[in-house]
Amino acid sequence: MGRIKIKAVKSLAHEILRQGEGKFVTDFSKNKQILAELVPFESKKIRNVIAGYITKDIKRRSRPQPVSPPSEIAIANTAKMAAKTGKRWKRQ
Repeated sequence: MGRIKIKAVKSLAHEILRQGEGKFVTDFSKNKQILAELVPFESKKIRNVIAGYITKDIKRRSRPQPVSPPSEIAIANTAKMAAKTGKRWKRQ
C-alpha cells in the first residue's frame, strides 16, 4: 500500500499529462527525465512524487477494465421494467 498523494500533486500531474500527451511511458526513470524537460522543479522530491503518480496513472490507464456480469438486482429490475411496459423479457 502506497502513500496517499495530496490534491495539489494529483492536479499538477493531470495538467502535466495533458500538456505532454503521449510523451510519458510506464517507466519511472524515463518519466523523471521527461518531467524535468517539461517543467523545471526546484525540489527533487516533488519531481519524483509527481513522476511516480504519472507512472502509476499511465499503468492504470493501460490496464483493461474488467467486465462484470450483470447482478441479480439488475436482472430483477429489468424484469420489473419489462412487466410494467408490457414487453416480453427473457433471461439469456
